[in-house]
Amino acid sequence: MRASHIVEEMMQRSYQLFASASMSSKARQTEIEQISLLDRKVDLLRNAVVAFLTKVARSPLTERQSREAVLALNTINEIENLGDVVDVNILDRVRKLFFELAARLGECGIEDVAAIHNMVLAHYRQVMTGFAAEDPAAALGLLTDRAPFRDLQAEIRSRHFQRLRESREDSLEINPVYMDLLNHYNRINRHVPHIAKRMMESFKTQSPAKGSAATITSQAGDGAGPTRPGG
Repeated sequence: MRASHIVEEMMQRSYQLFASASMSSKARQTEIEQISLLDRKVDLLRNAVVAFLTKVARSPLTERQSREAVLALNTINEIENLGDVVDVNILDRVRKLFFELAARLGECGIEDVAAIHNMVLAHYRQVMTGFAAEDPAAALGLLTDRAPFRDLQAEIRSRHFQRLRESREDSLEINPVYMDLLNHYNRINRHVPHIAKRMMESFKTQSPAKGSAATITSQAGDGAGPTRPGG
């Protein structure tokens, strides 16, 4: 949960980098560096949690303890992946937009990014609240109804393409960065249901074999990781 709170802070602060037009270049660069330091903390916590769970797996565990250990391992891996998406991908788009292009999002673009950011953050908080409370029902909605996020994405892309059709110079210039940013929020939102799915599976699973040391060790290095930035 400590790692999850740090990643939430990273998401909030990285969004503010796009939304705060009045921030100086020096302040923006300092904030980028501070967010990257937060990701290092997440990496350290992830390594510590994995080491602890691997050690615990060598002891006799009840079925419930086994399931909790595997769930914790899967969750910390997903949280670490989320931190990497912010650090590697979203911050790279900040650098591209403000330092390479010397541009910024327009008012409409900021409103749309705010909408998708708020929905992704709400989903993340919902599933992590369920994880902390050991309440898989809190995450069930994320697995059964994904239409709101899909609809919001479609609306945002439609509005952005309308701005492109109107040949707004700022929209044309920032289009690659803007589309990348939407894709990265989509990737974050895909990681969140992974946590919810594991929660549902964990509380339904009855087999103690899933909590074996071999299972935990094999999953300790799981994680898709971030997409390396380009262009």
